[in-house]
Amino acid sequence: MIKLTDKIAIKADEHQYILFRPVQRRVQGDKTKTLMKNPTYHTTLAHAVKNALKTAMREKVADGTLTTLWDLLTEQQRLQAEFERLIEPLDM
Repeated sequence: MIKLTDKIAIKADEHQYILFRPVQRRVQGDKTKTLMKNPTYHTTLAHAVKNALKTAMREKVADGTLTTLWDLLTEQQRLQAEFERLIEPLDM
């Protein structure tokens, strides 16, 4: 699992990349398990990261973190650069 933000992560299987919200659930006493909430499936890592950026921006507008168009554009550029930096070693 690759955490892109506190609320967004990516996993992969042999067919696709899975973008989801990691949720911790308690199982059997003190043990916890990470579940995938609202998963979306993507054939390329680039597409998954692009959707992660859209999801992160929607969350910030919805929770009131971003209140102006300028804030939105600035944060989108910052997050896009951060996500690109995170996946740069994966580009082949």
